[in-house]
Amino acid sequence: MQYVYKVEDVEPLEMGSATVGGHVHGENITLRFLSDPTVANTGMKNSSVIYIEFGVGGGTNPHKHPDFEQMYFILGGEAIFYIGAQEHKVGANTLVVIPPNTSHNVKVLGDVPFRFLEMSAPPLPIDLLREANILKD
Repeated sequence: MQYVYKVEDVEPLEMGSATVGGHVHGENITLRFLSDPTVANTGMKNSSVIYIEFGVGGGTNPHKHPDFEQMYFILGGEAIFYIGAQEHKVGANTLVVIPPNTSHNVKVLGDVPFRFLEMSAPPLPIDLLREANILKD
């Protein structure tokens, strides 16, 4: 079992400009599943941590997750998070909290990638991405 992970040591999953259930759009989206129980041998079963990088102009469409609690810790870049009826401009060293069944979306600002850690409980299923057939080979 592995207990320590460096982002650059985890294989990236590249997404094209397609969508997952109408949620994700943009170009050059990279995900690295750091602690997902189906990908990493962490022994963790109740949560996941994903390193995500959106390219310039990336973002998501408004959506909800009825069964997921999500937190995003922003590492770099800037974006606007739309959460319920609120709008928040965020940057590095900021935590964004999304309770279950709360509408949210994000739009990348500026000319640098937007990087963050997504923490989900229960784990966000990587199978959703595989089944949607949008991961690049």
